Amino acid sequence: MRFGFSNSIERNNFYLYLMGTFVSQLGSVLYTFVMSLYILKLTDSGVYFSLNLAISMIPIVFIMPLAGVLADRWDKKSIVVIMDLLSGLLLVGLYVFIYKRGITLALVYSTTFILSIFSAVFDIGFSSAKIDLVLEERLIVLNSTGDIISSLTRIIGPLVGGLLFSIIDTRTFILINGISFVLSGISEVFIDFDFNKKRNTRINNKFLEDIKLGYQYIINRKDIKSILQIFIIINLALSLSVTVPLPYIINNTLKLGTKSYGIIQAGFPIGLIIGASLISRFLKRMTYEKIFKSSLLIFSILIAVFGVVLFTKDIIRLNNLSYLTYYLIVVAIMGIFISFIDIPVLTYLQTRTSPNYLGRVMGIGMSVVKVTTPLAYILSGFLLDNLEARYVVLLGSLICLIYFSNIRKTQFIKD
Repeated sequence: MRFGFSNSIERNNFYLYLMGTFVSQLGSVLYTFVMSLYILKLTDSGVYFSLNLAISMIPIVFIMPLAGVLADRWDKKSIVVIMDLLSGLLLVGLYVFIYKRGITLALVYSTTFILSIFSAVFDIGFSSAKIDLVLEERLIVLNSTGDIISSLTRIIGPLVGGLLFSIIDTRTFILINGISFVLSGISEVFIDFDFNKKRNTRINNKFLEDIKLGYQYIINRKDIKSILQIFIIINLALSLSVTVPLPYIINNTLKLGTKSYGIIQAGFPIGLIIGASLISRFLKRMTYEKIFKSSLLIFSILIAVFGVVLFTKDIIRLNNLSYLTYYLIVVAIMGIFISFIDIPVLTYLQTRTSPNYLGRVMGIGMSVVKVTTPLAYILSGFLLDNLEARYVVLLGSLICLIYFSNIRKTQFIKD
């Protein structure tokens, strides 16, 4: 594939970034998935299994603002390389420890938590550095390709993890995973993080003061506030009306079974990949604001479409294959329009945020958006216990449509 790189340095940065992102994200997904399976096999408890998944999410909410300050304070190349090396050394150290003394649940949970911290800092460091790796006109391509890589890890992670869990013992998997992180860290040493670096001033405030300044910067930027609000609304609606109700609808309401649920789940990352491959073409014809608002409206409609068959299933009876196909298509289209929001937002923030604040804007923004997820999960579970699933789905669509009606005529971005 030709991207028209300006020189060999930019080309090497592009491919080394993709390789480092793939190895690091796949390594984190594999570790969490395989160790969760191990816990399930060891304890036969869904609670202990889900706890490991929950622990892996905690740093996203609490560590991201701190990671953003680190990205603005320190050399981003050092952050990226050190986090990958520390992740590798952590897993190699875990292998040595359990080889001699055995493995415990507390050890697995602790490692998951620490690895998630390293991964969170790595993600913010690398994301805020992308504007320095390639010329601005190729940033959207880098973001799109990186999004495809992230989506692929979501698809192949569980598949590879399940295969590895069945053919090699847990200790060997941990060792291999640790070595892959170390090799990824070494490869990132060869990335030129100053290729397109903008002039920026080192910040020397106290740590908490820097976080406060990051919040103030966001509050003073109408465009960034509006973008984060859109993300919060979409994340709330997706968690409330799709993520939690989907397994309930597929398994309990429509009785399609867990296999069908797994197939339908795969539609979302497939949609993300399709959207990521198309978005650069749309950005040539549409402004950022038009893309954000149009995607929000379509996403609102898609949630309604997601639930419409639940209102008509007693009138129009479909077979299992029809339901499976219907939900697979709807979820995939949702993924497409999530990409249509995610990638332009990331590119916009990278190019329109002061280099001195980019890490904090991305870290704080991601933390604020993600904090809605557990709240939406709890609310959705409560509603599903007291209402029919179709009304819970409808609620998410109404939330998005009400917010869209409030911002429809408001201009918050000057392209």
